[in-house]
Amino acid sequence: MKKALSLILAVMLVFSLCALGASAADCVVVTPSATYGGAVLNMTATKVDDQITVFDLASIGFGTGIEYAFWFEADGTFSFDQDVTLNYQGAVKAELKAGEVTGIAGYSECYLTLDDGNMIALIDKSNPGNFGSLAADTAFDKFPGTVSMPSAAAEEPAEEAPAEEPAPAEEPAPAEETAPAEEPAPAAAEDAVVYVTISVAGEIVAPSVPVLASDLNADGMFDVDEVLKCAHDQLYPGGAEAGYASSVGDWGLGMDMLWGDTSYAFSYYVDNTMAWGLSDPVQAGGSVYAYVYTDKEFYSDIYAYFDKADAVAEDGTLTLTLYAGSFDENWNVVFAPFAGAAITCDGAATEYVTDENGQVTIAFGAAGSYLLSAVATDGVTILVPAICKVTADVTEEPAPAEEPAPAEEPAPAQEPAPAPAESGQTYTVQEGDTLRSIAKEFYGTIFKWRLIYEANYDTMSGPSMIHVGQVLQIP
Repeated sequence: MKKALSLILAVMLVFSLCALGASAADCVVVTPSATYGGAVLNMTATKVDDQITVFDLASIGFGTGIEYAFWFEADGTFSFDQDVTLNYQGAVKAELKAGEVTGIAGYSECYLTLDDGNMIALIDKSNPGNFGSLAADTAFDKFPGTVSMPSAAAEEPAEEAPAEEPAPAEEPAPAEETAPAEEPAPAAAEDAVVYVTISVAGEIVAPSVPVLASDLNADGMFDVDEVLKCAHDQLYPGGAEAGYASSVGDWGLGMDMLWGDTSYAFSYYVDNTMAWGLSDPVQAGGSVYAYVYTDKEFYSDIYAYFDKADAVAEDGTLTLTLYAGSFDENWNVVFAPFAGAAITCDGAATEYVTDENGQVTIAFGAAGSYLLSAVATDGVTILVPAICKVTADVTEEPAPAEEPAPAEEPAPAQEPAPAPAESGQTYTVQEGDTLRSIAKEFYGTIFKWRLIYEANYDTMSGPSMIHVGQVLQIP
């Protein structure tokens, strides 16, 4: 059986899907019997299916609430008669004002929690995430509250005495029927940079690398799957064909290979929020962190991140806060400061450890670029390696001027010292070279490969796109 912990947890938190054959009502008003914020709540929804999905978390031992999922056509809308908070994956997605009409696009799988702990969920049928293979089988009358259809009721006028029928008007010739206009397909999103981090069993193989993401399916947005495909094409030897794979299974779109690993022990976060699936959207300029678990038996690796992913250490010092995740009683991921983590710099151990507030202040002895990470020191906890890319700005004091030699005893003439190597030296790519191996040769660490990549950005289509004989600038 394929092991993908994040996907399994998502299934436990998410609602079953609506049957594709359900018909859509033009407009319904949903009034749950439970209150919201101490008051009766009304939701007005358009283009919503006439069946819902009911998911009891207690039936599988995860939480006690029941989720009622309403399924919308792609052009459906919803509004509430009071201010509400919509959540997504345990975090606030949006604060909506009373009467604010909102389209379902971009809000699929969002939910609000009623005062009795139950939830109302909103699902976009055109973007149901990983759960499109499941079906709904619950009619509106099973919802704890009322679901009325004002548009249907308006079509049934009350009985009245028949009025005298006027003489029939001459019927005009029927107009020629025109075919309904087809909705235009969404324009493909323009390529944009997304910052991608990949680690394999605790080893950082791609540290927040700027990847040029493409809208491969031309649906007007980027998703996790597209970003990771582009990242492997640009970073992995042999491209996505050799290092990355995904496929549609019983639970929707799932990952089969990450950075050449086929263990199915994968997870991934978008902007430090646990993703529900590979179809989750990714914003231009956002971040994706995908990793292979170190603990492939119990999946105990804990996702962690610094409060800064990219920072400048002014005057050679930098203060960071490390956060690590855990699950609350409803299996939502929550983060808190993590104490006792040892800081590494360019993969090497340092003397720095996070305090009880998860904070650490690091001093850099020399100007340059560094990659910081963190490891737990309790011998039990496994942290997914957090990263912070640091540019240290260290002002070096000038060396004191040498005193001149006494005039009467001039120093003998010396051979001039050889000129230092120019900063713009070059390197010709050899068979088997990668940017990481070249960085190791020139800088003593693989993690400074990005310096070479950025210095040669205009002549490369991606970090893995180098060829024998190519001349690279070494900054």
